[in-house]
Amino acid sequence: MRTEDLINALVVDLTVSKVRFRQILFAAIAIGSIIAAIALSFSIGVRPDIGQALRIPRFLFKFVFTLSLATTTAGLLWRLARPGVPAGGFQIVPGGPAFMHPGRSGLIQFGPKNKIGAFGEIHPRALEAIGAEGPLVGFEIILNDIPVTKSKTTTAKPKAELSEFMPLQRDFAFVVERAVAAADIVKAALAGDRAFVAAADVFDVYEGAGIAEGQKSVAISVTLQPRDRTLTEAEIDAIAARIVAAVRHETGATLRG
Repeated sequence: MRTEDLINALVVDLTVSKVRFRQILFAAIAIGSIIAAIALSFSIGVRPDIGQALRIPRFLFKFVFTLSLATTTAGLLWRLARPGVPAGGFQIVPGGPAFMHPGRSGLIQFGPKNKIGAFGEIHPRALEAIGAEGPLVGFEIILNDIPVTKSKTTTAKPKAELSEFMPLQRDFAFVVERAVAAADIVKAALAGDRAFVAAADVFDVYEGAGIAEGQKSVAISVTLQPRDRTLTEAEIDAIAARIVAAVRHETGATLRG
């Protein structure tokens, strides 16, 4: 029996254990808090005037702000971690509703048209209108707009398509206008060669020395997955050229020297 046939035979009757996301999340928060407290006490120690500092609103706000961000993240993960939510097309881009501070908020979306929520700092004018003191952060998620996988009429699992060849990674650094979203670069790279490009992720965004005013450098890592044979260097170079051409066509990017 071929290895691929054996894998498919095993997958058919594979039962996936149900892992409770709530337990994992709470355990991770507890362990992380303990480790952070220990590291903090050993690295810089406890402030000798901690008693007086706790009575200063500015000092307390540091904890409130951090806790608000943690709560926002936990709520988002809680909802998106439910079974059936597809990860493809998930993006976080700059922007937000009018009651959030521009430049300090982001949109959560599945593709450019399906915006499912937003998070960030509440705009000072909105705080003034409701008589609240800031800064404050918050988030909203439109539950009905979260896409779900369509239910299937059969319980049979799809055939496992596993390649016998190791994936390859190639890094690219593109220079684009500041207004260009990194998600658009990733989307263009994925479309550069659908036969071999398995994934693309942003690992660096840079503005500063060496980059012209009004521009930024966005570095991405692209995973190439050979299907039925090992790719030659010439083939890899050709795929890379198609990726660069696709990104250039969609975003006007140039390769960073």
